[in-house]
Amino acid sequence: MSVLIPAYKDFKQERHIGEHTIFLPDPPDLKKIHYKELPKEKQYFRRSYLPDNWATMPKDDRNIFANWQWDIRGREGEKGEGFWFWNNGKLEWMSPNHYVYCNWWRIGKVQIPKEYLEDKRDIYYPFFTDADRDWHYLADHCFDDPACGGLFSIEFRRGGKTYRMGCYQYEKISKTHDAKGGTQSRDDTDSYNVFEKIIYGWRNLPPFFKPVDIGNNNPVTNLVFDEPKKINTKVTQKTYSDVLHSWIDYGNASEGYYDGKEQLINIQDEIGKIQAKRGINLLERIRVVVECCFIMGQKVGMVLASTTVEEMEKNGGKQAKDLWNRSTTLDSDAKRFPEIFSQGVALDEFGSTMSKLKRYFRPSYKGFLGLDDKGVCFVDRYGNSDEERTKSYFLKKRANKKNAELGSEKRKFPLIIEDCWTSDIKKASFDTIRIEDQLAYNETLVPSLKLGQLHYPMRGNFYWIEKNKSAGFAPDENGRWTIVWLPHENNRNKSFIDENGFQNPACTDTGCFGLDPYDHRSTADNRKSNAGSYGVLKHDALNPAMSMVPVTEYLNRPETPEIMYDDIAKQCVMFGWEVFAENQKPGCVNYFVNQGLEKYLGGTVAETEDDYWHDETKKNKTYGVSTAGGEIRGQMLESVESYVYRYVGKLENGTFGKCFFDILLNQLKDMEHGGDWTKYDAYVGFSLALLGCRRYKPKEEKHELINMFPRFRIEGNNSYKI
Repeated sequence: MSVLIPAYKDFKQERHIGEHTIFLPDPPDLKKIHYKELPKEKQYFRRSYLPDNWATMPKDDRNIFANWQWDIRGREGEKGEGFWFWNNGKLEWMSPNHYVYCNWWRIGKVQIPKEYLEDKRDIYYPFFTDADRDWHYLADHCFDDPACGGLFSIEFRRGGKTYRMGCYQYEKISKTHDAKGGTQSRDDTDSYNVFEKIIYGWRNLPPFFKPVDIGNNNPVTNLVFDEPKKINTKVTQKTYSDVLHSWIDYGNASEGYYDGKEQLINIQDEIGKIQAKRGINLLERIRVVVECCFIMGQKVGMVLASTTVEEMEKNGGKQAKDLWNRSTTLDSDAKRFPEIFSQGVALDEFGSTMSKLKRYFRPSYKGFLGLDDKGVCFVDRYGNSDEERTKSYFLKKRANKKNAELGSEKRKFPLIIEDCWTSDIKKASFDTIRIEDQLAYNETLVPSLKLGQLHYPMRGNFYWIEKNKSAGFAPDENGRWTIVWLPHENNRNKSFIDENGFQNPACTDTGCFGLDPYDHRSTADNRKSNAGSYGVLKHDALNPAMSMVPVTEYLNRPETPEIMYDDIAKQCVMFGWEVFAENQKPGCVNYFVNQGLEKYLGGTVAETEDDYWHDETKKNKTYGVSTAGGEIRGQMLESVESYVYRYVGKLENGTFGKCFFDILLNQLKDMEHGGDWTKYDAYVGFSLALLGCRRYKPKEEKHELINMFPRFRIEGNNSYKI
């Protein structure tokens, strides 16, 4: 069979990995590319083994072999060539660390098909996969970025992440003078387990990759690359020309263990399983170790953090989610979390994320070395993942599971990042599966998409055209509102004056707003709570596709409460809708009354005509809704529970719901039965809007006066009826 030598033009130096763009080095001369002499189907990565006669080989021959490996790996201060090879006819590059990981780092028995083995020893070493390749590309990218404090990756179970991080740490420390590397995990025992895996890899390395150490063959607290300790003081101590004075250790799980200790590579393992109830604040621990990688603002190292995610509240998933959100490089994500990113911008002026880490999600269909029902591996001999077949496999595994079992399966083998944040449905207030399906669907939407009469969520601001009389809306990417719909121009700013001279909203039959306000410039617990307001279209039997759709979102905390009250007034006037505001904070109610807009305040929550006419509050109306009582809180929960079941996620007709506000959906997913509502501003505002949509209010009708006594005009002998 003829030898295939593909053209370099097929090699892409620009790669997109997750949300990051990286660039690979220029390919070398053809003579430095391996396997060029092999047929295409035989071109795949093969390990280079230490010669069996290594101990008896001539020194010059050993040096030739060792120097070849060192050229690939790179010496101190060098990047190394890496390993270039033809892979099924395509040019492939393994970074230096990836090569050492696959070729030399023993990890224990690996589950790979027997037909993939070139040598019986291969079963103890990592198999080359596209997923591991990309992780190493990204790790090097983060290491070289002066503004990046490390990499935070979320992966599926048993994908080799701990061995991979351990090898990367060893690679950097073991060829650098005066370097330190530490390790922490979810608890003290697991920290030692990570260290133990590093020791296992170190013991099985070839001698030329093992620097001089203190002579402890079974280290249990640290691996120290320094002059050996004296055993006999009468013997003259040997002088070593090149000692690194570096070490690798591990510490307990506390936040401050590495405080003030410079780190070249610090491993943070299984951080998504750190239980807050144990008193460990993940964000603080990450802050401490990241600061250990900078001296006077200059980068000297980085953090490698990784995890699978356990149950959100009990086992640390919420802390991992918070770190994940703070590690985004995308402004589009930053705008979704105004409570974290006040300016809606992901990177600071130095190019760092809020956590100083970059993030990477490795889905379960990348690098999964399992077998399908026919015994065929999901990764081919060349290390390429069959993504569609793997997705189908995991979806079939989920099909017969529900509730907590389904949530656990999603977290262990996530296909999208939202799977990692799946809550156990038995603990949640609402159907988390439907909410997660809706969130996943929302991720597929693009800014240019038009959704029937709705549009992709757009930021902007309402403004007064004429104070308290008419308002408009202007798009603004930094605006305080997110909207998906506006009334037709002919139906904006509709109002009428009643017999008492009050201005009334004229479109209350089409929708209403809910509002969870704030009255103080600072909260008692120093938490920056937002005002939460949502506008919802009411049920329309003639247009079910536009029924019960949330169309506006306002989650903000302006400089003063009065600015917020005025904001809410603008949207009410433009839409011609009432607002149902929580009235334990009376500032908003008082503002509307003082502005002559009291008729824009909802208050009666009767749901039927009969209830309405027997409701005494319609005679002496109390503006706003009190959420202090158990009955009203129960109604709020029930209204949202019903809404999620009927309008969120995949619906019976095969389409998806029209709830496009991810902050709201995430709050609904995180809520638990009997939990504190204080931090759920979006939920409170939305549930009040739903109560307003259920409220019965007779449509205002204008009646002609009937004159029971006819009037006549008399002209001479004739009379005419007027």
